[in-house]
Amino acid sequence: MKINRVEGFLVRLPLQKPYRIADQEIESCETVYVMLQSGDVCGWGEVTPGNTPYLTSAWSHGVFLTIKQCLLPLLTERLPVQIESGKSLQEVFDRAKGNRHAKAAFDLAWWDLQAKLKGVPLWKLLGGNQNPIEVGLSIDRTTDQDAYYQALNRIKEENYRRLTLKMRPGWDIQIVNLTRMELPSAIKLQVDLEGALDIDNHSDTLYRLDDFFLTLVEQPLSTPEYVGHAILQDSMRVPICLDESIKTLAQANIAIDLQSAGYFCLKTGRVGGLTEGKAIHDLAAQHEVDCYGGFDLQSSIGYRHLLALASLEHFALPCDYIRFDEVFAEEPAKPILSTVLTREIEKKPFNSGSSVVKVTESYRGIELWDEPGIGCEPNREIIDKYTLEKFVWE
Repeated sequence: MKINRVEGFLVRLPLQKPYRIADQEIESCETVYVMLQSGDVCGWGEVTPGNTPYLTSAWSHGVFLTIKQCLLPLLTERLPVQIESGKSLQEVFDRAKGNRHAKAAFDLAWWDLQAKLKGVPLWKLLGGNQNPIEVGLSIDRTTDQDAYYQALNRIKEENYRRLTLKMRPGWDIQIVNLTRMELPSAIKLQVDLEGALDIDNHSDTLYRLDDFFLTLVEQPLSTPEYVGHAILQDSMRVPICLDESIKTLAQANIAIDLQSAGYFCLKTGRVGGLTEGKAIHDLAAQHEVDCYGGFDLQSSIGYRHLLALASLEHFALPCDYIRFDEVFAEEPAKPILSTVLTREIEKKPFNSGSSVVKVTESYRGIELWDEPGIGCEPNREIIDKYTLEKFVWE
């Protein structure tokens, strides 16, 4: 595939109201778009590590500069620019160490471009077979009890069947207990600790999480603690999910060898794009470790890539989701909106012996698109309207 034009954008998208993430409130979302063009066809990628390097070591301004000053020259130093696979794109950037988000922006754009050139939806080109995709919401740490109860009630009323609870230090076991009591048993409850605890000083808190019938405990210990997670997983009934610890296929191999977790949370930006994300998924599937799609605040362009990844067979839990129409004041793609869907499941009634009956249940999900690539072309006027910096190579 010959690339004849590359564009990059650092964009500040306005939010309808302040959004809370990683213990801070933000009033806008700074995101990075990369566009790769072959002939008249354009592919788009989006990464959004954050407005500041507080959520991860990357941040959007730094990612944009890395793309412009380091990765773009590696891509364009040999003419013509031809990229035949996601793997060959990775090899182009091997000289640059780390910088997974910056590399992901190109990888995501390449996959979108490839799917559009072939005339197939991205999720099908990737090998996905799950459609629709079930989705779930998160409640971030808060000191506002009214906001907490309002969020909890909306989740129940709108038929979401998965909730991730961000535990707040000083109000940890109490909030898990309260949430478990308030939620119907059919709703999967996940707890995300974001690496805030350690096995020596917080063992009482960690082991008490076994009491609440959780689906998983996400990233209880710090990022490099593969051995600590293995020790913890060996002594807990609830599965551990590694999130920030899984950035590369090599790290996934370490976690699998040590049996550090039962789940991986994969985010397209953090793992370097769809090429590495699919490789991690395939490795995990071989070792009976399931995945689910994780999502930080970004526009619907980036979310379409995550949905494509989450359509792979061993994404076993509802994908992360935000209410796009309530979060962004304006974004360059039509917002992805969840709807209430139904499905038939087999259920064994209480005291029914061995009999199994089929029942219909409602859940919140997203029907995937039939159009090529990510299923849309971004609105360039909106991108230009909110662009802070950009570059063009052709």
